[in-house]
Amino acid sequence: MPHSKPKRPEAPAEKPAFHASYELTSLMTQEATSLLVPGGATNPAYIACAVCLVALVAFCLLVPDANPAVAVAGAVACAVLLVVAGRWGDAVARRVAAQGWNAVALPEDARRVTVDVWPDRIEVARADRDAEVMPLAEVKDVKHSDSMIVVRFRDGSLALVPRRALSLQRFHACLALVESRGASEGR
Repeated sequence: MPHSKPKRPEAPAEKPAFHASYELTSLMTQEATSLLVPGGATNPAYIACAVCLVALVAFCLLVPDANPAVAVAGAVACAVLLVVAGRWGDAVARRVAAQGWNAVALPEDARRVTVDVWPDRIEVARADRDAEVMPLAEVKDVKHSDSMIVVRFRDGSLALVPRRALSLQRFHACLALVESRGASEGR
């Protein structure tokens, strides 16, 4: 009887650090948009408006014979900047929708999203497009709430990881991984 070699167990396939699979909803789209919209003092249009207003007041107080046309032009510039700041969210919502993250615009069978977070990259697979592989070294910033992580990359692409797709502990661990890799590499 020939002696057979014992079978060596096959190495398990490499697995991502975190795997999230979910159905994209309009509430997720809205939350991602609200996380990406700079609020209050961080909105560039509000900052520009405040600088314009300070310059206008300084001009009017420091120049004794101030031209009223300059004051009116400054006031109009402030008003325009306030309108731009108010519409900033609409512009962000259009960018989010243009990347295919608008659940309302997608057919029901194209709303399934799978996000795999690896130590060096994030892979996003959706039914309606090719899988996207984005290196964590290219993370521009990470926005999060108690129920969503939005990872924005330098090329403008996004990855959404909802809390409901992971346990609370894994959600926080995933956030820590993405923030640490994005902050430490490439910055």
